[in-house]
Amino acid sequence: EVPALQGVLHGATAAAVALTLSMAIKTGKKCLGSVVAVALFLGAFLLNGLIRFPLLGTVAIIGPLALLWAWPKPAKK
Repeated sequence: EVPALQGVLHGATAAAVALTLSMAIKTGKKCLGSVVAVALFLGAFLLNGLIRFPLLGTVAIIGPLALLWAWPKPAKK
């Protein structure tokens, strides 16, 4: 419970949050190029981040939907 150490830890926490947000934004710009991708992301964020649904359940719900969306479609003749 040293005040100087708490200040250092608060600064490290802020830096970690900033790096995480920066990485999420950079990755999001590359990966979230369609409405479906954004909807899948928001669904996962809503379930896991806001509702606090278990991660395994979130993956069990969002994963198959993402696979169906990303599965290669047969070429049209």
